[in-house]
Amino acid sequence: MRLGHGSLLRCVERTRTVTPQPAAVKRRMWGEHAGVEPKIVAIDSAFVVVDKPAGLLAVPGRSEPDCAAVRVRAMVPDALVVHRLDMATSGLLVFARGAAAQRALSMAFERRAVDKRYQAVVAGIVEADEGSIDAPLAADWPNRPRQAVDAERGKPSLTRWRVLARDWAGNHAMKRAG
Repeated sequence: MRLGHGSLLRCVERTRTVTPQPAAVKRRMWGEHAGVEPKIVAIDSAFVVVDKPAGLLAVPGRSEPDCAAVRVRAMVPDALVVHRLDMATSGLLVFARGAAAQRALSMAFERRAVDKRYQAVVAGIVEADEGSIDAPLAADWPNRPRQAVDAERGKPSLTRWRVLARDWAGNHAMKRAG
């Protein structure tokens, strides 16, 4: 599989039978997130797209093996990680089906050929209607999985944002970034 500039991935939904695990096994394996499954929203021969709930790691943590990757592999054994979302972030996660698809999709993310958009409710009132944050980010090793601005080791990162709505009474704003 090779993706070039301007390539589009077409999702073709397929039905897949998955044998559910007993609730007791899920609780033992997956702790507090036992009832919260990543939902498959698209699947074909090259990739799987799932809706990851907030509070679930995308990949195993140092002390937490439960994650979306493990759960997706239980449903689709050839699913491989392509990118990540923060634990507190809900949203779509793309998994490749096989090494060739993983390389192609990972390179598309690395080249920033994938358009990503996020929405967030932020505390406080944001004065400007839109703006951007241009700062190099790197892993904040003592506080993983957090990122930190790091001029020496950080990768370029540009986030453009705009306010979608304001809740003056509740002192909140809805922002879209991406």
